[in-house]
Amino acid sequence: RKGHPTVGNDSHISSEPVEEFPAGWVTRKVPRSAKGSKALDKFHYSPKLQYRFRSKPEVRRFLALLKTSGGDEAVAIRKLKR
Repeated sequence: RKGHPTVGNDSHISSEPVEEFPAGWVTRKVPRSAKGSKALDKFHYSPKLQYRFRSKPEVRRFLALLKTSGGDEAVAIRKLKR
């Protein structure tokens, strides 16, 4: 579904740590897929399963669900997608 996190396939793109999130979270600037576009989109990636998030508020919602899911990213992402 549009607007929900997906598993990122961008591990070949250099990343930077995100200091305001727990250890392991990274940000990558991913080139847009539009032909000829030089624009970059910024995404945040979860540490274990590399779920890709477009916004910090979305990451914060995921982190809250992660706490109630025993740290299991797969369970938290299912709750987020409901």
